[in-house]
Amino acid sequence: MEVTVAADSLWSFPTIADIPRDIFEHSYASIEARHKTKMSEANKMGLGYKFPKKHTILKKVWFRHFGNNCLCCFKPMHTNNAESGSFATIDHVLARSLGGHSTDYRNLTIICRDCNSDKSAYESRIKMLLAETEEVELLEAA
Repeated sequence: MEVTVAADSLWSFPTIADIPRDIFEHSYASIEARHKTKMSEANKMGLGYKFPKKHTILKKVWFRHFGNNCLCCFKPMHTNNAESGSFATIDHVLARSLGGHSTDYRNLTIICRDCNSDKSAYESRIKMLLAETEEVELLEAA
């Protein structure tokens, strides 16, 4: 499968915005409908069924389009936190704390929890360096 990345994407990995809109909407609707059917059937049998949250459906749409391997480490990912292996997380390409938008699909991608944690630690170091640089610039300007 060939992966194309939008010209206005913030990085070289695909983002949710790279899924063609019609495919995204169709996949999202079909996954949502399947879960509604499961919920209805479970209710008829007196069983509880928890409808998945929006981010879980987004991950499943991602898996349908790009597959379920992490973009960073290439390990297979899953959406069920109870399963062993790499749990899929929604990652802000540009961290919100560094000015990234939280709901812009051009700033959202799916990577595994371990890679997301490593990226968060890296971004924390960037923020510290930026703060130190600003302090030095303020001292030099004084």
